[in-house]
Amino acid sequence: MLGVTLPMDEYRCLQSVNQPNKFTLALAEKLYGMEQLSTATVTGKDATKKLDPQITLAIKNEVLRVFGSHLSGEEKAKMWNSCSASIAGKCKNLRYARKKALELQGTLSNINA
Repeated sequence: MLGVTLPMDEYRCLQSVNQPNKFTLALAEKLYGMEQLSTATVTGKDATKKLDPQITLAIKNEVLRVFGSHLSGEEKAKMWNSCSASIAGKCKNLRYARKKALELQGTLSNINA
């Protein structure tokens, strides 16, 4: 995966995932980690940092290798757009949860003060 590596035992665990979007998310969680996904976006818009494009490209290539070998170029693009949107949605949900947790932590600190 373009110089991006994942231990074989971790990759084998992903082989049972039989849907491109779920496989994409599983790879993203393994390669980026939840902390990085919660603080970044695929595009780097809205004052958030961008996920490492090399890792994103490696995920794309692996997803297309596993699920897209029989698809046309247009179908591959459509599938990757859907998978990329899944990563974006995961990042958004994690950022929201992180924000709420920090707000709650701040509220609890004020109560205890």
